[in-house]
Amino acid sequence: FRGRTIYGHNRVIKNYDGVKYSKTGFTSASGFNIVVAVSKGNKSLLGVVTGCSSYAIRDKKIMNLLDKHFGI
Repeated sequence: FRGRTIYGHNRVIKNYDGVKYSKTGFTSASGFNIVVAVSKGNKSLLGVVTGCSSYAIRDKKIMNLLDKHFGI
């Protein structure tokens, strides 16, 4: 932005190939949450994880879930 690099906190976009969309969030009631849309080859998935106690746990859970369903 205006010559500066702005770093976000969404590490799933950076660390998981094929992410087309990602939205993170936090509320006191539900904790750390994420929704992602990912495409690999001819398969597309929408993943949702809610209720995590940290962003690191949230990110690990969504990436493991995606790996499982992509057969990685």
